[in-house]
Amino acid sequence: MNKNYDAGLFNGSADSCQSGEIACSPEGEFAVCNEGSWSMIQCDNGSTCYAYTSGGLLEVGCNYENQKFSFTKRDYVFGGIFKRGFVFGQ
Repeated sequence: MNKNYDAGLFNGSADSCQSGEIACSPEGEFAVCNEGSWSMIQCDNGSTCYAYTSGGLLEVGCNYENQKFSFTKRDYVFGGIFKRGFVFGQ
């Protein structure tokens, strides 16, 4: 997922989305789909948006920048359109 985010593909497409989907922008902003368009929300200083695992779940949101490297080489399947989804393939 982080590779898609870095490439500007959000949840697979930069051009369309379903309301309620969440993702990250290539600039590290938290992105929420609103009526078919991505709306960006700036993360706090010292944090950036990326996908990461937490307690067996996949999280998408703002977290510490210095921890992002731990998650950039992994690809996960994200279940659902909400903040948390199950992590498959671990």
